[in-house]
Amino acid sequence: MENFLLNAFDIGRLVIQIVVAFGIVIFLHELGHFLMAKIVGVGATEFALGMGPALFGFQWGETYCKLCAFPIGGYVKLIGEEDDDVPVHLRHKSLRVKPTWAKISVIFAGPFMNFVLALILLIGIPLIWGVSRTLPVEYSALEPYIQKDSAVVASYVVDPRKPAGDAGVKKDDTIVAVNGEPVRNVAHFEQLMQENGGESVTLTLKRDFKTLKKTFKPRKTRVRTPEQWLIGVMAAPDERTLKVRKVTPDSPADKAGIRAGDILVSIDGEKLRHIGQLHALIQKGEDKAHEFVVERDGKTDKKTITPAHQPGVMQTRWEHGIFPSIPTPRQVKSVTPESPAAKAGLKAGDIILDFDRQEYEKKNTYNANENPTRITMYRRGEEPRKLEIAATPGADIGLTLYPVNRRVGLGEAVALGVESGGNLFTGFFKGIRQLVTREVSTDEIAGPVGIMQYASTFARNGLRDFISFFAFISLCLAIINLVPFPALDGAHIVFFLWEGVTGRPLNAERQNLINYVGFCILIGLIIIVTFRDLRLWIGF
Repeated sequence: MENFLLNAFDIGRLVIQIVVAFGIVIFLHELGHFLMAKIVGVGATEFALGMGPALFGFQWGETYCKLCAFPIGGYVKLIGEEDDDVPVHLRHKSLRVKPTWAKISVIFAGPFMNFVLALILLIGIPLIWGVSRTLPVEYSALEPYIQKDSAVVASYVVDPRKPAGDAGVKKDDTIVAVNGEPVRNVAHFEQLMQENGGESVTLTLKRDFKTLKKTFKPRKTRVRTPEQWLIGVMAAPDERTLKVRKVTPDSPADKAGIRAGDILVSIDGEKLRHIGQLHALIQKGEDKAHEFVVERDGKTDKKTITPAHQPGVMQTRWEHGIFPSIPTPRQVKSVTPESPAAKAGLKAGDIILDFDRQEYEKKNTYNANENPTRITMYRRGEEPRKLEIAATPGADIGLTLYPVNRRVGLGEAVALGVESGGNLFTGFFKGIRQLVTREVSTDEIAGPVGIMQYASTFARNGLRDFISFFAFISLCLAIINLVPFPALDGAHIVFFLWEGVTGRPLNAERQNLINYVGFCILIGLIIIVTFRDLRLWIGF
């Protein structure tokens, strides 16, 4: 009974959080329309939050404000917006009689408020929680460890609409093994998942220093790979070098004389450390000829290779919903003399890459477990190496870490918020492009049910993730509303621009008919997407 009440309380809290968050996003959108209407002298007879029958309301001047039964939208009813037949005593407040700039301002103010809300939230996140601390190490120095033998954690969010999320895999879970085979690094995890195909897969996970298993069946999808430039080699880090494992026959690398076992030293004068660096440089140069320095049997030689263009092709992928990453590196602030950590060889300034195959808890000191604590650490100028810390279970191991995040001032928070907003903005259109080119599956489109699933997941992840998610929702609402599709704000702006160009307004009945048809199409699309959401959720 106690567990039932706790679960019911948790669900109730999530529902309230989500409804309030959506309510704020919608309220500010409609408030933008309302305030701008007041500024330019347009009257408003109704201000509604939600749709359907009114639960309660009150009269505020000429406007009746109400809260409606279904929290799926809202509206402001402006005088003269839908009807040319306005009483004489109210015509000076009619939207129809206002200049074009005023009409457009009223319509644009709604999406503008959503842009402002998104920006405020994105500025507030670093201001309240800070930003990730910059470590005194080049990423390239850690890449051999990342590519060769790193712990793998589920980062950012585990997609609740995909098999792993549905099975209960959570953010920050450490992925130890796939079907019993130990996971060596991020690329190895993805390789094992794709090789498994559509068969049932069991992940061995660590969560809060406990081992658990989750079983699910990946979902098949067809996506188009992006076009790219290839030289035809498979390579992997080997100590501090990039060693060729395989050469594709008749590829540019094969024709240039590259062989398995060769060491790729540099490309165009830039020393190579990891395959990601090589791939990025090739894609940047596209069909440009590159000069490689190659080492074989202790001797170096130069090879000129021109990448071959590979167009995008349709490919089967097995979706699981996990975004794999390495654990967050942490820097040692201090080590207590003669402590277990000191005896193991740790020093202040060292960077811990892997804490006993665990993602870090958000604390800065640690107590020993029943078994010795195994860590992977990096010290400037040295290779990453493994240490074992033995101590009495429950005892402090004598290690203090710097906090994960550092505090920032208002100026830096504003800059970071604007940068994050720009990334979300461009990411939205990148996602649309990938849908059109089929680089991502249409299953990525979420309707009302899918959005609620994401909102619930982000709410469980914590307030920071929840706020970040609703910043994105507010930004999406602003962008989508500016699309010139009937029934959306963008269509009203187009109507008023037409009026400004031609000097005559579009007939109110005709405009209402266009909006009605557009509204019906939107409702139809929402029903279709909702059906897809339910299919992905329930599995019918």
